[in-house]
Amino acid sequence: MGLELDLTKPPLEDVRVRQAIRYAIDYEAINEGIFGGRAEIAVSPTGPARGRATFDPWPYDPARAQELLREAGAVGATIVFHSPRGRYLKDAEAAEAIQAVLTLAGSNVELSFIEWATYLERQTASSERMMAVVGRSAPYLDFNLWRLFHSLTTTEADPQIIHRQYSNPEVDRLLELGRTVSVDFDERLVYYDQAQELMWEDSSLVPLWTIRQATATRDTISGFEPGPSGRLRLDVTTKSQ
Repeated sequence: MGLELDLTKPPLEDVRVRQAIRYAIDYEAINEGIFGGRAEIAVSPTGPARGRATFDPWPYDPARAQELLREAGAVGATIVFHSPRGRYLKDAEAAEAIQAVLTLAGSNVELSFIEWATYLERQTASSERMMAVVGRSAPYLDFNLWRLFHSLTTTEADPQIIHRQYSNPEVDRLLELGRTVSVDFDERLVYYDQAQELMWEDSSLVPLWTIRQATATRDTISGFEPGPSGRLRLDVTTKSQ
């Protein structure tokens, strides 16, 4: 789960504003108060995937958030924030909590809840939306990093991508090396690790948390395994009499 940002809309093109958003969010309090402690705080620009780089959780520091907004001249700036209601676990409640803390930090956050079909349509259409709640699975590291952070995809219209116009030439270079330097995964990770460190600081999207999935089954069910994509493989699941 994360907040994807449209970097074509001021003041989100300023890295100080994007980092201020991250400093303003009390991840632990939201986890405990809304998710009952079942969320894992984000420690990477991508979700759980083999080989991802991990970092210390972004600290909650509202004073630093206010300082960065002042430095960027963005105190009181409007952020149009969209969230679905009921598409993801506790998505609306979390969005309201994020709106509250960003408002305290000095932003003017206009939160709207959008029905899911319309939410998807607005990904591909011109929209006033500046920030949006999005959940993504990340079973394959190189695909996910390229799709969300290489300028070839972030600067082109893509029906799957909400955040736009992120471009860091060094990130592009490292991702290209990771795709071409070797077929050995560990050798490729040298470049992916460096790229992810830059992504983490650039904050073109705001990683929030991974929700632990709770699944109930019975003794009569066999072959069922929850997958990292969230999809259910019922074609390999059987039920005994």
